[in-house]
Amino acid sequence: MKESLRILDIQALLDDYIDFDFIDQLSAPKRKRDQHYYTTYLGILRDEYAVMAPDMTALVIKEIMKEQAENYKKISAIWNPYLETVYGVLPAGSFYITLNEFIRKPSSLQYTTQTLCEQHNLSLEDYICQFGCLTELEALIFAMQLCEGLETLCRLHIVHGDLSPQNIMLTDRFPLTDCPYPKIPGIHHTVAMKIIDFDIARKQKNQNHKVTVAEGTINYTAPETLDYKYPTDRADLYSLGCILCYMLTGNSPKESAPEKLSPRVRRIINKCTLDYAHRYRSATHLKKEILLVIELLSPSKFPHRIPGFRTENPLYIGIASYYYCAIGMSLPAALYTDFKQILTSVLMILIPVFGLDIFLLGNLFYPYTSIRDQHPWIGVVIRILGVLLPILTASFLI
Repeated sequence: MKESLRILDIQALLDDYIDFDFIDQLSAPKRKRDQHYYTTYLGILRDEYAVMAPDMTALVIKEIMKEQAENYKKISAIWNPYLETVYGVLPAGSFYITLNEFIRKPSSLQYTTQTLCEQHNLSLEDYICQFGCLTELEALIFAMQLCEGLETLCRLHIVHGDLSPQNIMLTDRFPLTDCPYPKIPGIHHTVAMKIIDFDIARKQKNQNHKVTVAEGTINYTAPETLDYKYPTDRADLYSLGCILCYMLTGNSPKESAPEKLSPRVRRIINKCTLDYAHRYRSATHLKKEILLVIELLSPSKFPHRIPGFRTENPLYIGIASYYYCAIGMSLPAALYTDFKQILTSVLMILIPVFGLDIFLLGNLFYPYTSIRDQHPWIGVVIRILGVLLPILTASFLI
């Protein structure tokens, strides 16, 4: 009876805009933390309001608790191609409703089974089960998309809290965004991923803040969340590492250890799923690491493999260009000097290369990076030595 009263409240609120003759229930009512049941519906926008996009009239109408409304309102104020779009949040008596984007399955994929043909949307879990795992480069490119979505949530001070293959939808790539890495083959040319379901999203708090209920999908949930600690954005990075492993193997690392993966990809998964203190600091930090690995694994040609040009960061490219020009101009003069002066110049050149690591050369050596991740102080010591030893040696020679 209460459910029928709720749909009447929604109809009274949206009847002018939604055609309730075609309303459909997307999922069975689910009980939330307040012990009440909430339902999700699929609605159709009336023709007079569908002038701009007459073929995109479907909307998701979701009942949410009052405490969830704040986060949904924040998300509705921004747009990101890799997050489910929230069009608005409206009060409806004792609960709230959100109007969300209905994410259609990609039109470019070939759906060979009757089940997939009849489905209107496609989750990452559905894709892996039906089409198989992704290549390393495909998975890394999609992981970058998810990082961009998490960066936006982080700017809103929101932790998703339930990042899993069921809550990532595949859809057509937004036409106004450039195709990343057009020379790399894969479905990323036409397909993009979107993060959905912000029902248990929470405001970021201190790492040790306690909660009374642990929520999320067990195989993809960070240990601190299961220990009833309030998650920070690093909890989502843990889940993203598990999802990257799932895209490549069909399993979470909690189910089986990732095997037959390149060392650099395995390192990313391992660092995402380390304990809280040793995990990536942010989605931006993780995205930079993924960018570097994509450049190293991709079939890109000169000059993208030159140190300083790999990340396509304008600052690094500028520093590298100046650096290489300085070396080129000093070499002719060095030929007319004695051996000590040549050696001194070489040693001074090594300072920014190895000490300051402006070209991220340290990330090229997997054994070193693996040890550095486990013991961060080793990286600090090596970088200090990379500055001091050339200076001391050059001073001795002079």
